[in-house]
Amino acid sequence: MAIIAYVARMPNKKNYYLPFMVYAIVAAAFALILVYENAASTALQAASRQWPTNSLIGPTLMFPLAYNFILNFTTTKMSVFQKCTLAAGYAYWFIFGAAYVIDPSYFGYTVGHFTDTGYTPGPQPYSTAWWTVFQKTPPIPFLAGHQFFYDYLALTILPLYYLFRYYRSTESPLVKSQIRYLSVGVFFDWFGIVWLGFAIFGPLRSFPNLQPIFQTITVIVLFAGLTKHGFKRVTPTLETAAPLPQTYTLEDGRSYLARDSESSFDAFAELVRNGREGLCVTRKFPDDVRRTYGLESTPIRWLAEERRDDAISATDLLGLSLTVKDFMNKAKKPVVMIQGLEYLTRVNGFDPVIRLLDGLHEAAGPKNGILLIPVTPNTLEPKEDALLVAETVPQPAPSRK
Repeated sequence: MAIIAYVARMPNKKNYYLPFMVYAIVAAAFALILVYENAASTALQAASRQWPTNSLIGPTLMFPLAYNFILNFTTTKMSVFQKCTLAAGYAYWFIFGAAYVIDPSYFGYTVGHFTDTGYTPGPQPYSTAWWTVFQKTPPIPFLAGHQFFYDYLALTILPLYYLFRYYRSTESPLVKSQIRYLSVGVFFDWFGIVWLGFAIFGPLRSFPNLQPIFQTITVIVLFAGLTKHGFKRVTPTLETAAPLPQTYTLEDGRSYLARDSESSFDAFAELVRNGREGLCVTRKFPDDVRRTYGLESTPIRWLAEERRDDAISATDLLGLSLTVKDFMNKAKKPVVMIQGLEYLTRVNGFDPVIRLLDGLHEAAGPKNGILLIPVTPNTLEPKEDALLVAETVPQPAPSRK
């Protein structure tokens, strides 16, 4: 529940957060019901506590949900094959549920579980009639025996394939790290269902059902991968370089849009060299910025896919947002420059970037902060540019003194 609440309030959500939340809710509900089932004193009582989790929120639903989430994470637009395989996963869940409704006794067993009178090995019948999936003809033929595990295997191999392909194509160290976490999570999801199969049919039938534990590990690992970000604390520092003549008149609490980066750099350097605490986020190499604009101690963060203490991945809008907001909260009168909006938009799309800027503008207001945003003309779509203009004010030209 804590994981679900945390994900729900995360800023700059991407298209894969909703599928992950649905998956996490279903997995949490399934794990809780299995714990409740394992506390039963008899197999019949366990059956009454379990029904109808197998057909409604069991692995047959969780596997396509997890596959849905991985597809949203690794692709911006699903291919026909991806849509078809995803639809097949959900269709199997529907058919499995229909078969359960037609004849619940076909699934008439419970795995080994602890009870109030001790451990009960599995499989155990739900009623006095002893049957298993091997001894009774299923209402739908292809559900027989171990065949329903093939569906889970397919929905494990496909996500791992797309994660591996995405890992090879991306250059972002952050995204590669996320993919490693997600791959481990997918493996634990598959291992949980394998354990369940062994506990029902195989040599582990004298063992308890540990699938809820593996399911919990899966959700935690997937969550750890999604929330991994490049947040780095930035300590506000007054610039030690000599002051500059003040030529820019900028009001506190405003977000200024400039049509060339040079004027924004000039305004930023002037503000920080005259007593304001500043943070510069730029696509330019930090040493070049310091040399060109005479900055000595002002913190600069580089938008780049490099393993450096002063680098922030362009794909990590959450880390960028947290870094800038943390700086604003600690600074007395902050000034923040975001140079490279075109690059951020190309990597992430415009909507997440404009949400990022909206959040930074709201954070700057209470601190009397100033946000400088240079954007090269004709690099955004007309509608995007119009929205950016509506959310900012034009940066004034310098006065001639």
